[in-house]
Amino acid sequence: PDDFSIFASEIPTPEGPAVGPDGLLYLVSADDGKVLRVSPQGQVETVAETGGRPNGIAFNSSGEMFVADAGLKSILHVSGSGSVDVFIDEFDGTSFGGPNDLCFLPTGDLLFTDPIRRPAPDPAISPVYKVNPSGEVSAFANDLAYPNGIALASEHTVYVSESRAQ
Repeated sequence: PDDFSIFASEIPTPEGPAVGPDGLLYLVSADDGKVLRVSPQGQVETVAETGGRPNGIAFNSSGEMFVADAGLKSILHVSGSGSVDVFIDEFDGTSFGGPNDLCFLPTGDLLFTDPIRRPAPDPAISPVYKVNPSGEVSAFANDLAYPNGIALASEHTVYVSESRAQ
């Protein structure tokens, strides 16, 4: 359509855009393992490097950044100075398969998808997880066919893209 224009370019495998508390656009370069910020003029700068394959970004109500990283099989906390720490990387003693997207509920709980959780014969069936602010993990929704994207629509509505179920 004629009403679209390029805002920023030359970003290898851009994923997980989110608007930060500063009003700027943040996204990841999944293949490069970088967390990026885009200025209002479209200038791209690296704010952190995860060393993995980041997919999604979300900010909590305090403005802290969290990144789902499939390569590191973790949810990461990225500080304002760009340091990266593992926030959570397992549930019930089992490592995550590859967290993909995430969002925060008004309660402060973090929801995230982990599409490849279960072992063969069907590695695509997995839950959406919930992490409370103190770091306790629980299943939020079970047995989804490759839960991929996730978004909060309202206080009571969460949308999940169940990719394998189409």
